[in-house]
Amino acid sequence: MAYKAKEFDCRKCTQKIKEIRGCEKPTKTPQFIIDDVEYDRCPKKCVEPWTWQILEIFSFYKKGFLPYPNGIMHQPYWLMQAFLVIDEVLVELENADQQRIANRYKGKR
Repeated sequence: MAYKAKEFDCRKCTQKIKEIRGCEKPTKTPQFIIDDVEYDRCPKKCVEPWTWQILEIFSFYKKGFLPYPNGIMHQPYWLMQAFLVIDEVLVELENADQQRIANRYKGKR
């Protein structure tokens, strides 16, 4: 099953939904299956806070803003490598989405 980030906006979850999804503590049975991996709690809780920070910085980078002054050569190497990995994953996800759409409409012609 595919999930969108907006489905995991913690601010919109009621206390009951948080209990069902395992936001506060793991549930007795898996509540989510993503890429054949079972999660007994909200998948968002499995991501470390520093990872969210990198993703936030990446979103600014994609809009043309670098975290440090000057150009690419003045950015931390580890950060640029993280951006490359994120970008590759996003391309893979986009390709998978396009393939799913193409497969869906292939039989309707």
